[in-house]
Amino acid sequence: MADDREIERQIWEGKVPIVFNLAQSEVTGDEPPEPYYLLAPRCSYLPLVTTKVKKHFQSTGTDTEDEMWFDYAGQALKWHYPIGVLFDFYGSPSQLPWSVTVHFQGFPEDEVLRCPDKETVETHMIATIKEADYLKNGSTKKLLAMLKKDQKQLWMGLKTFKFDQFWSVNKRLTQRDETDPFKNVPFRIYVPDQPVLQEPFPPFRQDGSEYTLGDLLATVLPELFPAERVSPFLVAFNAAAAEARAAEGGAPEDVPVAPPSSLGKQVELPQIVLHGISPAFETPLLWLGEHCCYPDNFLHICILPSELTA
Repeated sequence: MADDREIERQIWEGKVPIVFNLAQSEVTGDEPPEPYYLLAPRCSYLPLVTTKVKKHFQSTGTDTEDEMWFDYAGQALKWHYPIGVLFDFYGSPSQLPWSVTVHFQGFPEDEVLRCPDKETVETHMIATIKEADYLKNGSTKKLLAMLKKDQKQLWMGLKTFKFDQFWSVNKRLTQRDETDPFKNVPFRIYVPDQPVLQEPFPPFRQDGSEYTLGDLLATVLPELFPAERVSPFLVAFNAAAAEARAAEGGAPEDVPVAPPSSLGKQVELPQIVLHGISPAFETPLLWLGEHCCYPDNFLHICILPSELTA
């Protein structure tokens, strides 16, 4: 649909204003060098948009021999996360531009992957798209069926940040086939002080109806998102499962039964952030996967504590 295409374009064109400052410990002169300001595309990656940042600090006499890396408030930023994910998880819309610290010393190899060149980003991107293809289709057949020139166009579209060049190819990977629907919706969920959450999750229930974002969250994070507040389906399903267990000694197979939540109804739910906005719990998961994924074809969903979202 035309409206969905416009949403995809608006997501692609989203940007984060960033101010890059050299780490105080690496300042060699009497005064720190001038900061560098950049409107960074949300859907891109730091190594693809920071060549001018490095040149700027080189021009000030800064020693830039080692690999450049970044942190925010002491937290090293993983370059293989899209810029929009980094900002949504660590930054704040109320504090702009986002202040990021630039380093050329002390690379944190235990926290951040090395990225010596842009080809490393290409390798990572293609591998992640292949993973998404496998989750959706049970194989990497769609990506492997592409000609080499199409895969190169996919990469060049991201590298040069050209919407039509990228999406004219990527649509083949994100559009579902009515005769062979997606098996899973690829997602990654970021929660403070927890490993990134990722697991297979189907777009359709056994009766053919679609799962929602609330269903997903109530299943994988029931303590944070109790079913009674975000997933009417799971509430009904849990009730039916309880009846089935009582009557037959077993629950019907559909999705894992969400355990009861310890959160009372007065507790404010965490905020969900995807591309800088908070989608409704009722949003169909399949629609999000088709139109709101990042260029790696994953949904990247950030969960923020309620006290940080005021």
